[in-house]
Amino acid sequence: MLLSVLGAAAGLAILFYGSPSSEKSRALVGMPEFITWVFINDVLFALYPILLALLWLRFRPRKEAFQKA
Repeated sequence: MLLSVLGAAAGLAILFYGSPSSEKSRALVGMPEFITWVFINDVLFALYPILLALLWLRFRPRKEAFQKA
């Protein structure tokens, strides 16, 4: 759960860091399509750390086996 929250927060920070604040961008933020796009990206950013952790746990024993050989 903590990985999801951290991933989602990092994803939003990456998306919005340094983005210009113009009249056009403020109008875009209010559109339902933009909110849907942000939500989908936030869910993806929340899933990436979990996927990375699962893959790391799966491939860690193989790394140890290669180091022994």
